Amino acid sequence: MAPPLPTTPAAPASADPRRLLATLESLDFVRRDAAGQYSLGLRMLQLGIAARHSFNFLDLAEPFLVSLNETTGENANLAVAFDAEHFTYVRQLMSRHPIRHASWAGKLMPLRDSANGAALCGRTGPEGFVLTRKTVEPDVCAVAAPSFDAAGVIIASISVTGP
Repeated sequence: MAPPLPTTPAAPASADPRRLLATLESLDFVRRDAAGQYSLGLRMLQLGIAARHSFNFLDLAEPFLVSLNETTGENANLAVAFDAEHFTYVRQLMSRHPIRHASWAGKLMPLRDSANGAALCGRTGPEGFVLTRKTVEPDVCAVAAPSFDAAGVIIASISVTGP
């Protein structure tokens, strides 16, 4: 379950956060539980599903992620750049090992000092991939490679993370 939303969302200084939340709640973008905590509503789920269908590379990447996961036994990840400083995991297949790296799907991660970040920024070696050790997490290694669209533009990175 998603963590509760803060009760003071970013809004213009003249906006009343309670009124904004009431509007979002009436439109099913957020919902409020019995304790008064807000979380994402069904409209957000609909938006997420619609967004998922607009990214056809997710379907194209799936067989490669499955193959990486089955071959290595470790987490296989698909990441996309979020902005000039961050990326996010849009798909993760988890390791079968009892001790494994946590799922970070949807979490913003820094492009700097990460294998996925380097791959998304085109900073790969002559082999076309990046290997990092103990950069984002002290006990995690990662290998990442960029994924290109038909025009040769990097649109995602595919990686494996493990101990």
